[in-house]
Amino acid sequence: MATIDRNITNERIDTTSVTLDQVFELVSFHNSNYGTNRKVDHWLWQYTGYDASKSVFTIARDHFKLIATQAMMPYYLTTKNGDILSGKSENTLLLLQYRNIGIMEKLYEYAVEYCGNCGMKLLWGFTPAVKAFSKFRFTSYEALETYEKPGLNFLYGIVSRFKQKDKAWRKYGSIGKYLVKYLLAIKRIPEVEKKSGYEVSYERIGLNSFDKLYSRLRIQSPDMITLPYDERFLAWRIRRHPFFNYREYQVMHGKELRAYAFVVLNQGTLYISDLTSEDNHSTHILLYKILKDYFKYTEKFIIKVNPTDVLAQGEIMVLKKLGFIPCQTENLVLRLLSDENLEVFKTISNWHINGLWTEGYKM
Repeated sequence: MATIDRNITNERIDTTSVTLDQVFELVSFHNSNYGTNRKVDHWLWQYTGYDASKSVFTIARDHFKLIATQAMMPYYLTTKNGDILSGKSENTLLLLQYRNIGIMEKLYEYAVEYCGNCGMKLLWGFTPAVKAFSKFRFTSYEALETYEKPGLNFLYGIVSRFKQKDKAWRKYGSIGKYLVKYLLAIKRIPEVEKKSGYEVSYERIGLNSFDKLYSRLRIQSPDMITLPYDERFLAWRIRRHPFFNYREYQVMHGKELRAYAFVVLNQGTLYISDLTSEDNHSTHILLYKILKDYFKYTEKFIIKVNPTDVLAQGEIMVLKKLGFIPCQTENLVLRLLSDENLEVFKTISNWHINGLWTEGYKM
């Protein structure tokens, strides 16, 4: 424990032997400040489910009162030089009455010290709070763009807006705006002509298929940064997820994997993640199949991509052709903790970051 002010102390939560009482306190702290309904199991999955020994979760107290949290989720990022351990910045929260007096900056550096001890070479995260992260020595990049397309289940959108805790006139106004936006944006799915030899499958994708696909893609983009598609990572994030039932889509051309994506339907929204494709035709027939399967059941489709990513250029073109509209941008913030072989991370177009936002307890 390190004292940073007369009454303020920092602590690290040991994620390998965390107690339920500790987790309940942390979850309640965030729920009360953000108005969310996160569960203890959500926290345990996020910070102890993959590599608990590398997770960093720090807190600040004023005497016994919890006033701030800062966490880093361990993520291995795959480059041409192998896997690099990084930390994804999460759960940055400081009570309002303690802000602007340097407490959060000191807590962040306290967490960074443990990140270095765990072997993390860089820290990153997605955030609109660019100014705050600049104080933590991060560089900001516009590297995340959300694309949406409405589905036919507009009743879900109406009901969800009606259930909001707000004044009646605001509810009806929100519903009216939603219906206008929906009617202007709804489009049928344009047909796609499937070329000979291409087939869409729901089978579980083999690790060997991932390896071969990325080997070919790395010839085109040797400096690209990707996720590690090994059995352990896939089991934690996709295949044994305790809260979401992901469905795997793949496009095969003969025996070659040409494109894939993971999808999950959650609270009326169909989320498409990890979209990776070798050619535009594979992207088109993959997305067309996903849209056809879920068009009647979802209020909207959502996919996030890095618009500067070389692999994403063709994917964005197909998304627009199928009626997806860009609706929101976010920043990736990056801080290098070491200079060894990390130049590749400074070029944001190298980041094939198509699945890095799906690890949370909710979408």
